[in-house]
Formats: sequence, C-alpha cells, structure tokens
Amino acid sequence: MLQTSVRSLTVRDRILLHLATFELYETDHWSPTQVSQKGIAKAVGILQRHVPQYVRPMITEGLVEEHSSYIQGGKQHQKVYFLTSKGRVAAGWMRDNPKSQSSNKGNDHYGSAHATNAKTTAISAKKIRYTSRRAERASILR
Repeated sequence: MLQTSVRSLTVRDRILLHLATFELYETDHWSPTQVSQKGIAKAVGILQRHVPQYVRPMITEGLVEEHSSYIQGGKQHQKVYFLTSKGRVAAGWMRDNPKSQSSNKGNDHYGSAHATNAKTTAISAKKIRYTSRRAERASILR
C-alpha cells in the first residue's frame, strides 16, 4: 500500500496509524495480538522492549490508553493499547494528509522517546486542535 511513505513516518506516527485500525476491539474481553507490545513492535518495525518508551509519552498526551487484557492465544493478561478520541483524531489527520508529514529519521529505529521533542509535540498539538475545530465546524453546519 503506502509502504515507502509509512517508513518515512516517525515511530510515534506509525504507532498511531497502526492502533487506529483496532478501535473496534477496545470493548472486547479478548484483544488481538496486534495491540500488545509484541504486536505493535512487529507492525512498526521496532524491538518489543522499545514500545513502552514510545507509548508512555503518548499516554501522557492523552492519545493512547493502556489496558490489561487477555491476548488471543495467550494464557494471562498483557498490556494492550488503544487510541483515545484525541488519538483517533490525530491518526485520522495523518491518514487524510500523508504528504504533510515530516520525516524524523533520528526517531526511526533505536532513537529514544526524547527524539519526540517539544517542537514535534507542539506541531502535533496544533494539528489536533485544528482538526478538532474543523470537525466541530462541520458538525455545526450539518
């Protein structure tokens, strides 16, 4: 599909886009493997032990929620991650505007969560505010 352009996105953005496809499973007792740390790591191309360092800032920003759930094929609860409504808005914006994404090569494979600096966070916050205002206007006009 968009394999080359998806690889140019930051790990943070790839996680948002990946989790956006699993919002239907949030209320289930069993969750698919793809929303666990192992599944996220495999989908976005990072090591499993690095998933928390990318997800933790997203949780504090209110983009992602962490739950404990049974994984399909597993025997015990594991941490699973789902997007919040704010995270879904951000992922939707990225899906709708793929050309405007800036690539952050330093944050691609072994980079730390510190690479998601204040500037990147500020830009993401502006995008989310803009998108939510735009959605509110559209709903008012309907």
